[in-house]
Amino acid sequence: MNVNSHRLSILPKREIDDLYGLPQFNDEDRCFYFDLSADEMDIIDAVHTRSAAVHLALLRGYFKAKRQFSVYPLEALQDDLNYILQKYFPSMGLATVKDISKPSRL
Repeated sequence: MNVNSHRLSILPKREIDDLYGLPQFNDEDRCFYFDLSADEMDIIDAVHTRSAAVHLALLRGYFKAKRQFSVYPLEALQDDLNYILQKYFPSMGLATVKDISKPSRL
């Protein structure tokens, strides 16, 4: 904690990360949060690019877990991306997933 800060500090960094950080999923969590219904899969299939579809599935799972949307670096999500690619996009490799633009994300 910074003693020279003029801001009020109510929560420690660990609790702030728990509330606002990306969820940390284990294998069982991934099965639950990244499970897509047939209707959701139809929506994801309608997305123009495969990279955007992967991000949509990823954002949907994170929203289901935290009820908020997050901006994230792809490097921090290797395990989650691998799970989604193996389950829903087996023909894609991790290297083919590109960052999406801000308008697409919004």
